[in-house]
Amino acid sequence: MRRLDRKTWRSAFPLRRPPPFPCPHCFWDESGRMRFVSTNFAIEDHTNHLPTTVTMQCDNLECGYVLTAVGTVETQINLESFASDPSLVWEAAEGKSIPYITNMDGDDIPLDDPFFPKVFLPRPPELVETYGAQDGRSGLLILKSFELFWFDLTSCANCLRTIIEATLDNWTVPRADPKGKRANLGYRLDFLQENNEYVADSLRSIKPIGDSGSHGDEVDRGRVLDAFEILNDVNWYLYSSPLSPLDRIKSPADQIYLERLRNQLTALKTRRNRPL
Repeated sequence: MRRLDRKTWRSAFPLRRPPPFPCPHCFWDESGRMRFVSTNFAIEDHTNHLPTTVTMQCDNLECGYVLTAVGTVETQINLESFASDPSLVWEAAEGKSIPYITNMDGDDIPLDDPFFPKVFLPRPPELVETYGAQDGRSGLLILKSFELFWFDLTSCANCLRTIIEATLDNWTVPRADPKGKRANLGYRLDFLQENNEYVADSLRSIKPIGDSGSHGDEVDRGRVLDAFEILNDVNWYLYSSPLSPLDRIKSPADQIYLERLRNQLTALKTRRNRPL
């Protein structure tokens, strides 16, 4: 299972010290990482929500991909909205340490010109690998979820639920029940359970997170990252081979994967005590 470093995917980072985001162009092939180049910061304006851009470039010399993040800098953080001691230290990129405070959602916010990215251009860093065999709709939805992760976390969670539906469509899970009525997501997952219980359990574990986005509930960033981790494993399993997973279920490699997935699901249930 590919773990997502929580320090990389926080909602804010120091303006001139962004985390080493995976390169959107070459990461999956060459493990390229984005490094800080410059920033356009309206320093003469001392109000909150300063419109700002941060430019980064891939450290892979054969790639050199340039990425620009557009967001805001909070110059006047309201300390009453945070829960912990602001003297705590946050480990930033390049081994540097800066003070941070933790908000009520448990998200760490640096006190050194905290930059909140909203849009990445030309495209955002990828939390999940997509594969050439992946159907166009589910692949586009995954790319859309990367954008929403920064701009609207609730919509991102809702998009994850739609990705489950699109994945079931890819593998011809019926959209209708035996009576010809439209099948709900629970019924479709039950149908998949009869053929591949481990993939069904994986998608089912993402469903409550997606449901919270559908209902407009407050969404926990850490649980969304949990969902992306599971989705990454599911995508590898379903799309990294031209063979159907139903044909691959008995191979030794898949047995190793299924054991890893079983352990992953167990860890997911015990990792956090707070409800979905």
